Amino acid sequence: MIYTLTGLVLPTKALSTWLKGIKFNNQDEIFYNENSKLPEKLISYSFEQQNKTKQIWQIEYRDYKSFSGHQLATKFNITHDNLTIKIALSQWSHL
Repeated sequence: MIYTLTGLVLPTKALSTWLKGIKFNNQDEIFYNENSKLPEKLISYSFEQQNKTKQIWQIEYRDYKSFSGHQLATKFNITHDNLTIKIALSQWSHL
């Protein structure tokens, strides 16, 4: 659906780790909240094979809640160039 609306291919393999606040690539950068020590922002650098271009994705984390004893964000802003995708989760499973 995102591709149909924007022409942008969302890196779905990376997305599952990003949403958990985990780096997908070694060069990714995570910035933590000084008080809570939970991820606030992740910047991911990837290489798009088809167009041979470097892509920068920024993920912002908000509204942390406890799921199975883990503090996980429930709201995310995923930004690439001038496009922002907002994701809201009501439940986490299979952590």
